[in-house]
Amino acid sequence: MTETEFNALAAQGYNRIPVTLETFADLDTPLSIYLKLANAPYTYLLESVQGGERFGRYSIIGLAAQTRIVVSGHQVMVLTGNRVAEREDDTNPLEFIGKFMQRFRAAPQAGLPRFCGGLVGCFGYDTIRYVETKLTRTNKPDDIGTPDIGLLLSEEIAVVDNLSGKLTLVVFAEPGFPSAYQKARARLMELLAKLRTPVVIPSEKPVHSEPAVSVFGEAAFKKAVLKAKDYITEGDVMQVVLSQRMTKPFGASPLALYRTLRSLNPSPYMFYFDFEDFHVVGASPEILVRLEGDRVTVRPIAGTRKRGASPEEDAALAAELLADEKERAEHTQLLDLGRNDCGRVAKVGTVKLTENMIVERYSHVMHIVSNVEGRLQPGLDALDVLRATFPAGTVSGAPKVRAMEIIDELEPVKRGQIRIRSGWRPRTRPALSCAPPNWPSRDSIRGSIDRRCQPRQKSRLNMGGFFVSTQDTIEVSEFRWPFPTGVGIPISRCVYCEKIRYKSDFCDFVCPSFFWHASCVVNATGAGQRLLPHQETT
Repeated sequence: MTETEFNALAAQGYNRIPVTLETFADLDTPLSIYLKLANAPYTYLLESVQGGERFGRYSIIGLAAQTRIVVSGHQVMVLTGNRVAEREDDTNPLEFIGKFMQRFRAAPQAGLPRFCGGLVGCFGYDTIRYVETKLTRTNKPDDIGTPDIGLLLSEEIAVVDNLSGKLTLVVFAEPGFPSAYQKARARLMELLAKLRTPVVIPSEKPVHSEPAVSVFGEAAFKKAVLKAKDYITEGDVMQVVLSQRMTKPFGASPLALYRTLRSLNPSPYMFYFDFEDFHVVGASPEILVRLEGDRVTVRPIAGTRKRGASPEEDAALAAELLADEKERAEHTQLLDLGRNDCGRVAKVGTVKLTENMIVERYSHVMHIVSNVEGRLQPGLDALDVLRATFPAGTVSGAPKVRAMEIIDELEPVKRGQIRIRSGWRPRTRPALSCAPPNWPSRDSIRGSIDRRCQPRQKSRLNMGGFFVSTQDTIEVSEFRWPFPTGVGIPISRCVYCEKIRYKSDFCDFVCPSFFWHASCVVNATGAGQRLLPHQETT
């Protein structure tokens, strides 16, 4: 973009204009780029390690944000640095965020990546209480104290195209400031120079820590499982996803946790957020929802098998998975829920099932996956899509609202964050992309690290399990604390992939199989009642 083109866009009333620079990044990784350009408070890394062109093409590095939104209950604060620029104490945070986004009019530019700026951050599970009035009566104890919503206004980003090996640096300039174009170009040159410097690899030492502790407890968790089973048997609900939080002292750095997770559980959607007081780290194979232009995409994932030791065994396991009545029933429930959620904001007659029960393979497991698409109704926006689909059925159940009422009854504490990004991608509508669960679910792992108590910082992880049946007998998987205790010591045998897992050399927190040993699964031989499309009531 030339300065003349920049001035022409400014004359059209745009108050954010992207100034870009493209270079090759085939000798760097998204993680090394993050270390060179960001690695400071109020930054993030959204990395795609698997997924290919369609689902995992881009990795996004967000440089330090100057402005952020922090929501606790119904109090909303806009902070610039450490200064509170705005504050509202009794408001609907989602409505505030919608009005905040309307302040920005980003100029269009051809060839920009799928996401190139806007609000990025975490929505807590309890965000649903701003949407569903039935759930507002509950006020769960909060043993973490992190915000219900934390968003960064991302105006400087680096986008890695994992397919082409190219890197796009984006700096949004505000035309109202003197020499805005020249300053943006100078900033791009500064970032390019940083990219050409050697990466400084953080040093990590093997750490040992105390065992993890559940806020639920084994006996109480099993009691909750039985209660959830009773609700299913009585026909009150079809599926409930209960979770428990495990906490342990954590002596390594949050980045070490991310690196371990990245190595052990490479996924299409990995993320690392530095909110200064706490970090949010995770990996997921799925999105909650995506809005691009007027296309709404929901992609339910449910039904699991281990990966085979050979191509032949892999194919046999995939066939077995697709033939499993219980797995198909579970997937069908979530697929119908996804159709229903999409239909709440899509034009009548546009909701289509574009992929039906295909098998996708990931690092340790394979899943049954479907794809639902619809065209957004005129007058609706990204936040309307979020309201319609939040939270994912994979972290709540079906019917969704009743399942969440049961979760409120049975779980002892608030759940925590779910990652989201909502962008200005210069189009007629903002872009939206979310990754759903805030605890391990199938091939998903995510957790948070609280650094406010350094040097006794703590790691916290929510772990969930499905309950999908009306079966008389209950199969409860092993309930044990599977956190490693020593370098090179085998820690557990995964009940799904049957592989022995070992402690990482520099972090004793993450194992891609550990969540199976702390969740309970009620298995069924029958599908039970189906939730038909658009049958969900709120």
